[in-house]
Amino acid sequence: MYQSWALAAWGLLFFAANAVYFPLSEEKGLERRFGGDYRTYKANVPRWFPRIRPWRPADE
Repeated sequence: MYQSWALAAWGLLFFAANAVYFPLSEEKGLERRFGGDYRTYKANVPRWFPRIRPWRPADE
């Protein structure tokens, strides 16, 4: 796997396509569906890298 440039290029292309698709399509649909709750969640939870400590909403 580590010696295949074709596989690495495909992986980068796949990641780049998803990096564009998620914010433009998926997240817009989630904002329409869940409104302000999703916008609050999105502002507090990073997209690609996990947080060190879990995020807890203020109303818990």
